[in-house]
Amino acid sequence: MFDVKKLILLGLVVSLVAFSGCTEDQASNESSMTMTEGILVVGTDPTFPPFEEKNTDGELVGFDIDLMKALGEKMGLEIQFVEQPFDGIIPALKAEKFDCIVSAVTITDDRAKEVAFTNSYFDAAQVIAVLVDDDSVQSVDDLAGKVVAAQLGTTGEYEAQHYAEELGFEIKSYEVMADAFIDMENGRVNAVVTDDGVAQRFLDTKPGVYKVVGEPMTSESYGLAANLGNQELIDALNAALAEVKEDGTYDEIYTKWFDN
Repeated sequence: MFDVKKLILLGLVVSLVAFSGCTEDQASNESSMTMTEGILVVGTDPTFPPFEEKNTDGELVGFDIDLMKALGEKMGLEIQFVEQPFDGIIPALKAEKFDCIVSAVTITDDRAKEVAFTNSYFDAAQVIAVLVDDDSVQSVDDLAGKVVAAQLGTTGEYEAQHYAEELGFEIKSYEVMADAFIDMENGRVNAVVTDDGVAQRFLDTKPGVYKVVGEPMTSESYGLAANLGNQELIDALNAALAEVKEDGTYDEIYTKWFDN
């Protein structure tokens, strides 16, 4: 069980250090997070089903949401979610708007220079989705001359940018993944590059409308992220991850979102 008192003390120390170079007015206006007893504040972008989204009642749901709640139980902490667009989620963490991130964040070398990651909790890949009756795209090479959609700030966007330079196609970036698929239906884009789990959700939601083509473009792993130097929180999250994997909780959550 994670020691909440240590986490609270760490939060107070970080806050004192952060404010030590500020005037009183600057400190009072600073939006940096302070740790509240028994609460872990978590940033997420609920536009990436089935990992995080809002249901018809406006509630946050998804694999990541359930996993984070399970980790909170193991750590003895209540989880409080804060919504943040993905392209600004790491800057918001660094500005201490929340304690950590759970939002299908791929662990990359560039991101690891800005934030600290837990151990991997999910394996993923970037894939190409097109309309089911579109046979013009069979692989990434066939994207040449087309309009390709991706979500802002994601590794899907980064991967699309890499191939766009080589093959010559236009990229249209979206804040909300669903908008990319809607635009593909309406003929505004020819293909969507996104995580395989996300692509499968849209295929399942609208059978016979979309398909995934070609080989996966990448092999990736997701991690939870915290600010650099907050190793105590990373260690606590890793310990909780190990627990939910060992006691079967992780498998139950996975089955709920991917094997039904």
